[in-house]
Amino acid sequence: MAQLEAQQKAIAQELFDGSLYASNARRAAELTARNTTLEEDLMQALQRWENLAA
Repeated sequence: MAQLEAQQKAIAQELFDGSLYASNARRAAELTARNTTLEEDLMQALQRWENLAA
């Protein structure tokens, strides 16, 4: 989970100021899609972790 969170943080930093959308829209779209996938992966990992703890 820590690795997924680190990747998500790196993406957020790259997208933070919005300039990437103007300078490299394709890269911004790729990062946004990857961020969505990471969020889904994190939710699944958290759910598995909660199930194991129960």
